[in-house]
Amino acid sequence: MISHTATRDWDPGAYARFHDLRLRPGLDLLNTIGPFVQGDIVDLGCGNGALSDALHLRAAGRSLVGIDTSPAMLAQARDTVHYDRLDEEDAALWAPSTS
Repeated sequence: MISHTATRDWDPGAYARFHDLRLRPGLDLLNTIGPFVQGDIVDLGCGNGALSDALHLRAAGRSLVGIDTSPAMLAQARDTVHYDRLDEEDAALWAPSTS
């Protein structure tokens, strides 16, 4: 489900111009996390998939799921080939599956 506040799409080209600045906090956060618990790895607000390489390496064969509201960013994330699934969804409304 997409939030009603999402009224315009992101521009992947503009987003990519600041790739290094946007990537660093995600990598820093990822490096503070110990071993992942069991289950899928969910990249909330995956954007263009900038963290997909690092997440894929840490996922250890688990399913990698990307969540974002932007169709344009999801299209870019799809090109990284690391996601097993990409869902157009608002991360603020996302909840893990109970099954």
